[in-house]
Amino acid sequence: MFEAFMGDAEALDMYITGAAGTGKTHGLATHVNYCITHGINYVVCAYTHRACNVLRDKLPHNAEVCTLHSYLKKRPTINEHAVKEKHIETSKQQGQASDKTVIFVDEYSIVGERDVMSLRDLDPTPKIVWIGDPHQLPPVDDAESVRPYGEYQQVLTKRWRTGDDSPLQDPLDQLISFIEGAEPAALIENDKLIRGCDIVDAYKQNPTVILAFTNRRVQDLNSEVQGYTTPVEGDTVFCPTNRETYTFKPATGTPQSITVPGNNTLRLGSKYKTLEYLVRQGYSFTDTLCYVFGHQEYNEQKKKLMRAAAAANQAIPSDKPTEWARANSKTKLAKDRATAWRAFLAFNNNVVCLDFAHAMTVHKSQGSTYHTVYVDTDDIGVAANIDYTLYLKLMYVAISRASCSVITN
Repeated sequence: MFEAFMGDAEALDMYITGAAGTGKTHGLATHVNYCITHGINYVVCAYTHRACNVLRDKLPHNAEVCTLHSYLKKRPTINEHAVKEKHIETSKQQGQASDKTVIFVDEYSIVGERDVMSLRDLDPTPKIVWIGDPHQLPPVDDAESVRPYGEYQQVLTKRWRTGDDSPLQDPLDQLISFIEGAEPAALIENDKLIRGCDIVDAYKQNPTVILAFTNRRVQDLNSEVQGYTTPVEGDTVFCPTNRETYTFKPATGTPQSITVPGNNTLRLGSKYKTLEYLVRQGYSFTDTLCYVFGHQEYNEQKKKLMRAAAAANQAIPSDKPTEWARANSKTKLAKDRATAWRAFLAFNNNVVCLDFAHAMTVHKSQGSTYHTVYVDTDDIGVAANIDYTLYLKLMYVAISRASCSVITN
């Protein structure tokens, strides 16, 4: 089908869909190899860096893989005129995407409307192969907009990861039926889906990954497994801000310099005395990083500073608060705004999140596979009060991350 699609001058979209473990990535590898062999200009895009790393291990050597935002030249930017917290952080196209004959987009279910529009606006218009599972999680803070249509649809049904006879296939099939409208019922329990366990104790005996819904629960689970809430020298910690793993070593005294997001260096004595400011604000330091420990603690601190920055803008009697504050710098409103925005920007540009590396959210696990997965169904159950279909999809994704067994509380 792929060869026919590439030969059809009128066709712009092809879809490869299938449930978890049906060989979508294997099919992608075959098509990438075809492009390499025939000199077709291509790129493979995934939504997260984690998913890109997983794909690189499964695709032909040196296959061109990058995040979708990286390909589209979209970069996170700060809107200094925003009067609402949710509008402060945005992404903006800062360059022209390179011309490609065909773009493979993996895990299309989490690609939102804004990114789809950016792909459609590319000139010259590329062909796009959308690869994914319609039962996976939807976009975060954006509209779901990729729905298979047309003649080029390849639907995969045979399970390869777990096998059609795997006991895990029964609960996955149940969840698919619930997502599609069947009356929900208790999942079928068997020797590969074990419920009612202490997942922390079970994880300690065979550590792989624990999946939860909220960042608060991820932080709590990490601490429960570790046995304490703050790291000590020699601990392995993960930095979701820059996706690096470190051996923890606390700073002794004030560091002369730190590494900040983007792999840049911030030194004492810099123009705006930013490192000195971070020290005065009471942030914690290793010998190379300024950090807040714990997913939820980091998010709460960032949101608090974002709210203050947005409120300071809202108090300015202009729809361009930056320019107004610059022109009226002696006023209390301008000084209050400067204080709020310095606090937010100093944090946003220089402070990273650190946490222990035992648990993660289900959203961040998409694209990964583990032998055994521990699932905090109590925390995932919180989603049922928000959106029952979201709850079902969270359970589906969590269970489908396992190649062998799932243990829940």
